[in-house]
Amino acid sequence: MKLKLFFTAWLAAGQALAGCPWTSAEALFRLDSDRHDPERLLTYSEVTEDVACTRLILEHFYAGQESVETSPVLRRLRAFTAPAQGIRAKELLTTLFGFHQDVYDAHLGYELGDLRAAYRPHAARLVTSAPELPEETVLATSRSVYFKVGDMKGELTSAQSQFIDLLKRHDGPVILDVRGNGGGDNDFAEAIARALHTPGERIPQSRIEEVTSPFKLVGLLNHVRVAGYRDVEQFAEMVQAQVRGKSVAEILPFTWEIEERALFGERPRAYTSELILLIDGGCASACETIVEKLSLHPRVKTMGRPTAGALHYSNAVLFELPHSAIWVKIPTRREVLENDAPEGVGYSPALEVDHVVLNDLGFSS
Repeated sequence: MKLKLFFTAWLAAGQALAGCPWTSAEALFRLDSDRHDPERLLTYSEVTEDVACTRLILEHFYAGQESVETSPVLRRLRAFTAPAQGIRAKELLTTLFGFHQDVYDAHLGYELGDLRAAYRPHAARLVTSAPELPEETVLATSRSVYFKVGDMKGELTSAQSQFIDLLKRHDGPVILDVRGNGGGDNDFAEAIARALHTPGERIPQSRIEEVTSPFKLVGLLNHVRVAGYRDVEQFAEMVQAQVRGKSVAEILPFTWEIEERALFGERPRAYTSELILLIDGGCASACETIVEKLSLHPRVKTMGRPTAGALHYSNAVLFELPHSAIWVKIPTRREVLENDAPEGVGYSPALEVDHVVLNDLGFSS
């Protein structure tokens, strides 16, 4: 069930673009890694204009989440004055990330070639008794099933759909391995929650807040291309058609959407066995949504290490600054979870262990 509220707003185009040289919307699709030169010396005016474009990006996506006037990040951005002698591109990257001090956001980052400035989760990986198992590995005994979830960037894969269909009928032990899964989309998390719960069992609810605009769609397309999402051609055609021939100022008006999202189980009979959810510090974002959506089920037990704590922000957009060629990545969607965990901390397992041997859990790898 979805309940959506919409708030439409406009950034004053002249004010928002002040100092940023972006004009054509189609120019925003440029992502040229060949331009990445951390040692490049930027002039005073180039630094000033890149900071102005960064401010435009952040103002657009902070507008619905908090007051643009009181945001500490934006306050630091506005107060910044470029050195008269200019600075190197790598120094600008460090400076921009420094504006986010004390504002933890695991989906935010700045990138320039091999240089990256982003928050790092405590990625304490687990090991099995065998070498790393391939994604979407299925191991089975007469009653038990092990499944390694695999890529969640996009719709469910064939293997994931088959596992969900099996789970709805299965009442034996299950091991669901999400270790090292950096997330993607919430499709699998919602599907497994519905498959494991009956209609009468509660699934934690969510409140989703998201910016929607043509400007956001450009940045989202840039991000999914860089991140390696599957089957983006149709989405790319739609976005390019929306912004073709328009200026950046024309694509800025945005809608702030608020959605109350409730899930309901589809399982015909209650699950009475045990599902072990293997987690670690590499489980982030949509992977942590799996943990949250199964957290109220009495037959689910988490095992491993705490998750990454990158669970509140998603749908990142990516833009390349005009002079330094720094890639700016920032989320456009915030999710408030019923069974929440702190950003940067994540979910702690019921049983904390450093190593998992699948044989000890009834499987041979």
